[in-house]
Amino acid sequence: KNKFSDRTILLPSETFEILKIWKVEQEKLFKQDPYFNLSDAKNYLFTYVNKNNELKPIYSEYADHRLKTICKKLNLRRITVHGLRHTIATLLHERNIHIVSIAQLLGHANESETLKTYTHSTIRGSEQINDALVNILNTSEVTEYQRAKQTS
Repeated sequence: KNKFSDRTILLPSETFEILKIWKVEQEKLFKQDPYFNLSDAKNYLFTYVNKNNELKPIYSEYADHRLKTICKKLNLRRITVHGLRHTIATLLHERNIHIVSIAQLLGHANESETLKTYTHSTIRGSEQINDALVNILNTSEVTEYQRAKQTS
């Protein structure tokens, strides 16, 4: 979409190890099937076989379909891959991760797009607002303001 779309992201070491194991397993599966041409796999980590027995990289609709199946099986509310993107951005923002860092992770040119599109209000955010308001109301400034108003 833009020059920021191609990016390198850091992964937790645990995730990286799981992906390395999957890549080895995937290559074993490909070697067992004479229809697969390993050169087709190239650097794709997540693939599927189309109707013509061609190995292709996973596309978003396929991932959404698989995610829908998993959610249904586990009796979870349905979410799309793009919905997970929104959720991740919101949760990172809620945990005070700098918005510029979140924008870079998502491949946005600037943080305003991230704030406008990908961060949503959450129950935790509402609770934080309530806690902040209680703290404000309990400060000596508010108490002094109330006393001054009562005496005037």
